[in-house]
Amino acid sequence: MSGLSFNLKTKALQKHLRKKFKPEVIEFTFINGPIKIIDEESDGEEVFTWLNRAVTSEHDTEVVRLSGYQFTFDYLDQIIVKEGPFDGIFGFSQGSHIASVYLAYLQSNNSKTMEALKFFVAISGFYERRAQDYLDDTLVDLKKNLPIQIPSLHVYGKKDEVITMDLSEKLAENFLEKEKSIYIHNGGHLTPCDSASLKHFTNFLCKFTCQSECIPKKNNE
Repeated sequence: MSGLSFNLKTKALQKHLRKKFKPEVIEFTFINGPIKIIDEESDGEEVFTWLNRAVTSEHDTEVVRLSGYQFTFDYLDQIIVKEGPFDGIFGFSQGSHIASVYLAYLQSNNSKTMEALKFFVAISGFYERRAQDYLDDTLVDLKKNLPIQIPSLHVYGKKDEVITMDLSEKLAENFLEKEKSIYIHNGGHLTPCDSASLKHFTNFLCKFTCQSECIPKKNNE
């Protein structure tokens, strides 16, 4: 996926939030992963990823090795310096994985960036899928600094066959219990845009804004 693709897939959510918050309050920045890849099924769309990926076979089992975390952390640092500061991070699927690991990295380094962030939203998120899928020791080292101490919203679907519910639940376990919200929708591997889901997104984000920054409700809302 690319930043453009995530932008398009969250249009309904963006439209809804812009109705709930004043224009000067809410702004979205969509970024690509640092690694451009060739995907023959992308129909000409540029495809980016966050990590290096290598597939090997061990004992008749396919093993996917992911590596390159520090390279991506440095890339995200540059994005924040250039385009930030930001109040929060939204991550979808692998984006939520790299975002959550990045937050753990910031926390372990007592980063001022971490201090400035107010929230994290994970959609179809996971922290790790299979232990053997990770080549370097980044995740092992960062686990020593869990839980991640930032308010978080974890959104995942009952019918998600790509990132199953148990993986999203394990991601949520890595965040501070008293600062954590979980919303489970009836769909699959997507950003839900039904009225109930949009209400949960709004209620969560309202925690980080002043009442005066919200657009007053109409009588029929």
